[in-house]
Amino acid sequence: MIYLSYEDYALYRRCPYAYHLKSLHPETGPTERERTKEIFNRTVTDTFHGGIPVGLATFQRLTKESGLSREHLIRLIAAVNLAVPVFAGIKAESTGKVFCRSAGDVVLSMSVPAIITDIHGNVTLAWRYGSRGLTAGDLSKATYHTALIAVTGVASVRVLQFVGVGRGAHRIESEAVRTPKDLDQFVADVIQTGNLIVIETFPKAPLDDFRCSLEHCRYWSICRGA
Repeated sequence: MIYLSYEDYALYRRCPYAYHLKSLHPETGPTERERTKEIFNRTVTDTFHGGIPVGLATFQRLTKESGLSREHLIRLIAAVNLAVPVFAGIKAESTGKVFCRSAGDVVLSMSVPAIITDIHGNVTLAWRYGSRGLTAGDLSKATYHTALIAVTGVASVRVLQFVGVGRGAHRIESEAVRTPKDLDQFVADVIQTGNLIVIETFPKAPLDDFRCSLEHCRYWSICRGA
């Protein structure tokens, strides 16, 4: 049996060699972009538990403790400032709950940011931080949305993506449903990923992939930068 988090599954799909390097170099810290996403997610989650909008004190703490460059810090604060009013008044049924889905010999786990049932009883709400502009149509087709539906069993998902751009931020809202065929294809891909990991198949991502860069991959210096 192979236990695979969604983050590791997504990492393998992006670059199998980066997934391999993660096990060889567990001490390698996140990129600044990854750290920005982590801080954003943690800050928004705090608004659910505290029920109070993030104020000046939180921004001062982010500035002091985040360790981010000025560019990323400005984007982070802009995204948080945009996101907090959206979530501050919402009561979530759970935050950060981990769901699991078996796929052959693979158990895929995924932490779902928040579960909020709408009047129809079929929507899971999640949020993400991003630094690249995508349309709602692009996002609605994303594997992330498919995984949310697969692990939670809900009929549809609604995802709000907050994108830090320049000195500001904007919000992209996307909703998605998946057919049984879509979910079967996703499960098949999870099984195939598990099989490839077992036989130690770890090719490198193409150099022309924008994610193969120092900004987006914490292992770039080890892999390409040497």
